[in-house]
Amino acid sequence: MRVLIIGIGSEVEPLGMMYVVGALKNAGHETHLQLIKNQIPFPEVSIEQDYDFVGFGLLTGFHRHLLRLSQRYREEGIKTIAGGPHATFFPEECLLSADFVVRGEGINPVLQIIGGKIKPGIVIKSEPIQNADNIPFPDREELYKNPSNRDNPIKNMICSFGCPNSCAYCYNSLYNRMFPGFAVRQRSVDNVIEEARELLRYPVRTIFFQDDYFGRKIQWLAEFAEKWPKQIGLAFHPQIRPESATEERLSLLKKAGCTGINVGIETYDEVYREKMLLRYGSNTQIFAGFKRIKEWDFKFRVYMMIGLPGRTIEDDLEDVRQNGIVQPNFVRTGVYIPLRDTVLGRQCVDQGLWSGDDDAFGEMPVFDFSVLNLEPEHKKKVYWLQQISHMVSHLPYGHLVAGEFLEIEKPSFQDFLRICRKYSMGEFFGINPS
Repeated sequence: MRVLIIGIGSEVEPLGMMYVVGALKNAGHETHLQLIKNQIPFPEVSIEQDYDFVGFGLLTGFHRHLLRLSQRYREEGIKTIAGGPHATFFPEECLLSADFVVRGEGINPVLQIIGGKIKPGIVIKSEPIQNADNIPFPDREELYKNPSNRDNPIKNMICSFGCPNSCAYCYNSLYNRMFPGFAVRQRSVDNVIEEARELLRYPVRTIFFQDDYFGRKIQWLAEFAEKWPKQIGLAFHPQIRPESATEERLSLLKKAGCTGINVGIETYDEVYREKMLLRYGSNTQIFAGFKRIKEWDFKFRVYMMIGLPGRTIEDDLEDVRQNGIVQPNFVRTGVYIPLRDTVLGRQCVDQGLWSGDDDAFGEMPVFDFSVLNLEPEHKKKVYWLQQISHMVSHLPYGHLVAGEFLEIEKPSFQDFLRICRKYSMGEFFGINPS
């Protein structure tokens, strides 16, 4: 069979779709991957007639565009498959535009669909593959047909599937309820190294591990720290929980060749983080973890979220101020987007902050604009703060720079530079307010 897998491109490699492509190729199917550029409006895509099946990886926020494309393929008589998070949690609406809808992990169901073993409709909660070492490696060749992807010195891997946490804003909580007992499936160290050897055939300097919580079990991390530097020797950046940055864990990461760490904070407001986001771990633990990360000489990136329900611009600026104290190497800030049926998404609907309609997400750059029913001035400030937050987090009095910038009716890049110069000069002469 000839199969085409379509998704939206991003700055990270689309491992989910790459795993499906790899499994299909291993089964003898001619399979291709097509990534659509993430821009508004989305570029026009021509329909390619010579495929037996076309599959779509649906992420909420981009689902509407891909479902329209799926409908166009159906009209040409080509069988279509919808998969990914949006299809998993909202299968009935996806079935309006696709012949098959896969809920959950897609590797085995897609193989069965293309093999003619499943009738059109919704594939009910396909059980995940229990032994993570039995999952075929993701296909690289399709992605690397694009020279910019192939020559990118940062390549992506994942060592575990799933997340042990149930944060109020994330689909992982829904997935863990749908598939109890499958929260995290860890690949063996040897299996990870075997895949990494294949990556050495391509230009690569650093590996970004996409695991939600890399090396959660210390015994696994200790084995990884012994084998990775001897057999692979590439620098890498993982994601960990900030409160888990213990001396033991950091020493093993350093031994393994880790050079940078990514941590998700969302907000420094400890009460809000626990009660509204269901993120546990005190600021005392987080700041102590940051201190140790710096002492071990790791670079580190912090993920933040602004425009959260019930928070003000002043609250968001306080997070900027805290980042100015912590001084991470990079701050990645996203605007909160409510996900339907999550705890926080339901609260937004109940409080009249959101209609619950996520179809509108596809008409705007998600994670830049707030879709909540906020005052227009508040929404404007959220947008501009997202645009400059990674810069002001490194500036002297960055929260004051941002605050003054946000008060301008129609801010410009020249305004930003002017304010930065003013506060930088004040810092030099020691006359800025604290």
